[in-house]
Amino acid sequence: MLDHYKIGNRIALLRREKGLTGEKFAEALGVSPQAVSKWENGKCLPETALLPAVAALLGTSIDSILIPQELLVLDARYTCGDNYIVVTDVVNRAVDGNTLKFKAECPIGGNTVTGSAVFVLTVKYQTPDGTYYTFVPQGETLELNINSKDFAAKSDFKIIGAYYGIGEQYKSVLQKMHHYEYFKWDEIHVNHETFPSSPGIDELEYLTLVYMNKNGIHVISCEENGVLRYTQSRTALEIKDTSACILPGIIPLEWGANNTMPCTWAGALYAALKFMGEDYTYEQIMGMSGACYRIVFCEVWDWSALDALVAFSYDIPLYHAIGYEPVWACRLDKDARVAERKRIVADILNGKPVVAINLRVAPEWGAITGYSDKGKTLYCRTYFDGDKLNENKDYLETENWPFLIT
Repeated sequence: MLDHYKIGNRIALLRREKGLTGEKFAEALGVSPQAVSKWENGKCLPETALLPAVAALLGTSIDSILIPQELLVLDARYTCGDNYIVVTDVVNRAVDGNTLKFKAECPIGGNTVTGSAVFVLTVKYQTPDGTYYTFVPQGETLELNINSKDFAAKSDFKIIGAYYGIGEQYKSVLQKMHHYEYFKWDEIHVNHETFPSSPGIDELEYLTLVYMNKNGIHVISCEENGVLRYTQSRTALEIKDTSACILPGIIPLEWGANNTMPCTWAGALYAALKFMGEDYTYEQIMGMSGACYRIVFCEVWDWSALDALVAFSYDIPLYHAIGYEPVWACRLDKDARVAERKRIVADILNGKPVVAINLRVAPEWGAITGYSDKGKTLYCRTYFDGDKLNENKDYLETENWPFLIT
């Protein structure tokens, strides 16, 4: 005998899960709100002819409505974050005798979704003990029964799954994520330093995170060289827009009335180091590099006579003294600019100004201070900013592609 009360509760529960009001549900079925109210209060059942439409609208089967099981899948999605397919009905049909065994792989019930990131099957389910959430990454099998009690929705933010790689070639990095959470970073930079890459993968890899908060279970994926960041309340994650990034507060560069920083290389490096919290003076940079002892004679005066990298590379002893290993890009062909542009973008995103020569007006040293349009437009501090800087307090755009970058 059919239990009208249990069937009514099941209809009401599934309707709410779909985000439908009683009025909207009734309108979609072509019945009155009073009829829906009677179903949900166990006073009567939907007409037999309406059952297929009711089941379709609720994303379940007729059997699941009329013969309520103690294990009910309320929502199931195969997702990597932005890309997903809803597979609630398919997973619900796999429930057998209040147990569920389901492999997370695509296609699911004839539905498919594409993407290079690691996909995850997330499931919201109900048992006599309450409502819970669980998940498995692609290729693994989900198992549930009426005694399962996985994750409950709470106000606290918690990362419960973390994977790095592509498709089925991935590894769990949950322990590493828990280690990083200890430092309470505001941002997570997805690269091979924070998440070591598999040696056999040449494609761009992805970080896929599964987390819980008061709204339930969530999945987000970020491509290699991208950045994830916490929301201000630290209760969710979002992908940071890295198409533009400006490093604020880098000091202006100028020779000055007293010509206090005549060496443009040392001046640009001083500004970059100061921004990074390295408390070296211009004089210390000149001294530790040995550039202060350099003498160059020329028939016609040129500011390049003061360039510490002409005739002898004074940067080498300086970088050794302060503990840095410089990476140079010298007179790149145009086909090499794409890779170097990515390195500049990566440095800026990591809070490191890039020292380079020939950014504006003439071949003197300056600092790249930011970018927009994914690095196609660069911003800088140079010794030639002068009056333009007074007119525009923001950084100026570079006019030239630099021929030396470090």
